[in-house]
Amino acid sequence: MEGTDMQSSAALSAELLEGLEKRSHARGALPTFLDRHIQTHFSEIDAITQGLRRGSLMVLAGSTGMGKTALALNLARNMSLHSHATVLYGACDSPAHELLPRMLASMCGIESCRIRGPRLTESEWPLLGDAIAAISSASLFFMDSSACFPDAIRQRCAELRDQSCSAPMVLILDHLQLLPQLQHAGDQDLRPLLQEHRKLAVELDLCLILLCQIPPHAELRYDHRPLLNDLPCVAAMQTYAHVIAVLHRDEYWNADSAARNQVELIFLKNTDNPVGTVRLDFEPQFSRFLLTRKEEPILQSA
Repeated sequence: MEGTDMQSSAALSAELLEGLEKRSHARGALPTFLDRHIQTHFSEIDAITQGLRRGSLMVLAGSTGMGKTALALNLARNMSLHSHATVLYGACDSPAHELLPRMLASMCGIESCRIRGPRLTESEWPLLGDAIAAISSASLFFMDSSACFPDAIRQRCAELRDQSCSAPMVLILDHLQLLPQLQHAGDQDLRPLLQEHRKLAVELDLCLILLCQIPPHAELRYDHRPLLNDLPCVAAMQTYAHVIAVLHRDEYWNADSAARNQVELIFLKNTDNPVGTVRLDFEPQFSRFLLTRKEEPILQSA
């Protein structure tokens, strides 16, 4: 006999098999458990994470200039357009009218500064028009920092879920240190905040991606590659985050770097999956990340 809080291994196995069979018939899709994982459509990221899980908290961290916001915008674009997720982007660092041109630039290959201008050639207007038409069809929403309190987020998510109750939902908060709750607080207050946001992800059954600025002391290391202990309030992050990933751009520190226009996305915690590194090509002028096809993800046992 089973209740809502108890399931047998037989029932779980049947659900797992059903999910695997369903996904295995979808071309190019990775098998996921009951479709609770949202594909990012960066195949190497999806290979190492099996997709971003609903009801989970992911911390995406990096020093200044590593491309945190650019990658978050790329993920928001892909998951809203291709995974048909409802994406809510909490813009604490930059207003939405500055973020949208960056997202459009990643889609049409025109520098965002020229889109904001605008300084477009005749041949570029149709490219921008196609990008605007595509992103306008997506279930993608921006909110400013004044709405980035948990109660306001609950209200916004409830409104969006009423519009599309079956779609998976993703919440991106950019970034942790600029959340209104922390404007007059220090790192000692991160533990309750992280706990609250994990609770929020589970309660609303969404994937919450929380961007985080790494403190400057990490920049003093000889290779500048971030480590887990570089994160603020690392013990709380390890406790409450399901996934912790950091960004590293060697060329930012080393002008003679052989890894030109490449970014390492290093998974330091990856619950139920391997940790390791995914390499992406980065076109900063377009705020665009691309797969480094010649590279396979470097996987390590968890």
